[in-house]
Amino acid sequence: MLINRLNTCLTVFTAICFSTVQSQFCGRAPPIAQARVVGGQRAFFGQIPWQVSIQAFGTHFCGGAILNDRWIITAAHCATAVSRGQLQLVVGALDITKFDSFLQMIPEQRFNADLVIAHESFNRRQLLFDIALIRLDRRINFNGQSQPVCLPQQDEDFVGQMGLVSGWGKLSENDAGSSATMNFVQLPVMTNRECQMMFSNRDPPQKVIIRNEWICAGFREGGRDACQGDSGGPMTVFQNGVWELGGIVSGGFGCARANSPGIFTRVASFVSWINQKIAANP
Repeated sequence: MLINRLNTCLTVFTAICFSTVQSQFCGRAPPIAQARVVGGQRAFFGQIPWQVSIQAFGTHFCGGAILNDRWIITAAHCATAVSRGQLQLVVGALDITKFDSFLQMIPEQRFNADLVIAHESFNRRQLLFDIALIRLDRRINFNGQSQPVCLPQQDEDFVGQMGLVSGWGKLSENDAGSSATMNFVQLPVMTNRECQMMFSNRDPPQKVIIRNEWICAGFREGGRDACQGDSGGPMTVFQNGVWELGGIVSGGFGCARANSPGIFTRVASFVSWINQKIAANP
């Protein structure tokens, strides 16, 4: 069964970009060498500065990415999991259990949600059009730990490139909860046909129709993947000297299983929608 990667602990709950979506300063962070997230490694301060922790009642349950100083992008199943008033968004954090730690030279920033825009065609059961925008209640103060990611061109597919997936999700499928520290993993991006064929090679075979608005990444042998708690977080690709947002963690079949690549919302398919919504809600 295709499941989202929302932190399961929440199932108990029933680039300076002031006036434009993006700027020339987006996507600036050090390139990351070929590297849980599952099977990954810990991030360090400033390595993934667009990463956002989405929380409710002080508990992390999803990720997101900074688009500009007022807007966060995430999965619709994350943005609509709780009411707008319960959403808390944290940027510039590394260890989400030690806010304002003396080890963190630049403190994290916390925000409330001013506006939530889920895609009009979002289907929670099938995870279709699983994309949303969240406007913050005030502007982000950009620094070495908080920076916007770049949007891709509308025709980019990133096939054959390595996508970097980051977040505070479970380190293995059987873990009880999220990781305290941010982790990342790199996964190869494949064509939708390759993705569909890989699922058909599962044991037992899994019939999955890979939609055009999805993008898949993962290894045939498994072992590395996103997991619950990583939902809504970014899959970025480093090209042309900047990091571009190729996908949003959406769903999958378990975590890091063989012939079970991760399924992400294909951001390139929604660039016009993103621009329109942000322009209409300054």
